Amino acid sequence: MPVPSFQDFLNYLQHEKKFSKHTILSYTNDLNQFQAYLSKEVSGISLLEVNYLQVRSWVAQLMDTGIAARSVNRKLSSLKSYYKYLLKNKHISINPLQKIQGPKTPKRLPVFIDESQMDTLFDEIEFEAGFTGIRDRLMLDMFYQTGIRRAELIGLKEQD
Repeated sequence: MPVPSFQDFLNYLQHEKKFSKHTILSYTNDLNQFQAYLSKEVSGISLLEVNYLQVRSWVAQLMDTGIAARSVNRKLSSLKSYYKYLLKNKHISINPLQKIQGPKTPKRLPVFIDESQMDTLFDEIEFEAGFTGIRDRLMLDMFYQTGIRRAELIGLKEQD
């Protein structure tokens, strides 16, 4: 049985999974990069013959070249999706990424704005007169006072 092309997989992502063009472009780049690595480092191996050691070696190479852990995890996610697709369509019987864990990503701490900075902001900004100005000031005040997220603020209803 021939190996489905990357294009078959990308068509699946676009038409069945409804992924965005940007996501599909990222997947394309990630899969091509993995295939280039295989061609260079392990010549003569099919994508169906890849094992977890080769994937780990690729991850190690990415980390050695200074690629951020978050980017490496995204590349792994692309590869995992591709191999799940191959497994689902019975092109492989074992997923070589089953044992692979991505590198840990550092947790980012939230950045807080000092109360005096907020006072300065409200003193220096001139809000429009009328509804628009009152709304804009209220939105900034809600963000600061409650810590509400943008999506939560947008989703607020009058009864809330």
